[in-house]
Amino acid sequence: MPLYDHQCADCGHIFESLAKMDDTSPLECPECGGKARRIISVSGTNCANEDAEWIRSVTEVVPKGEDATPIDREFVRNPTRTNYRRWMRARGLRHLEPGEKPSRPKRMSNEEISRKLWERRQKRNRIYIGG
Repeated sequence: MPLYDHQCADCGHIFESLAKMDDTSPLECPECGGKARRIISVSGTNCANEDAEWIRSVTEVVPKGEDATPIDREFVRNPTRTNYRRWMRARGLRHLEPGEKPSRPKRMSNEEISRKLWERRQKRNRIYIGG
């Protein structure tokens, strides 16, 4: 059911309510109990999908699980522009300036690559014996 605005004829109070599209019967005002009628209102621009793609791409790389910080969890729970800015600041990230090119990752030697791969393999194949 759509959300409609209603205005009380007695006190002028404006409120929202869910109603069927074909239901035009007056409602009772929650403030004074008078009769309220549906009014024409202009809803805000629906921009729910405007940021959907960038939010999806950012939330894919935000740490989850044990590695997640409270800021990470808050951004994944509520991905707004404000929480995105907070997350960027907390991570020490910033947007590229116009004309600025992304920096290249540091080149690693073969020994460093081998060591990192060995550490990942050990971590993946670790066996825990607990009591």
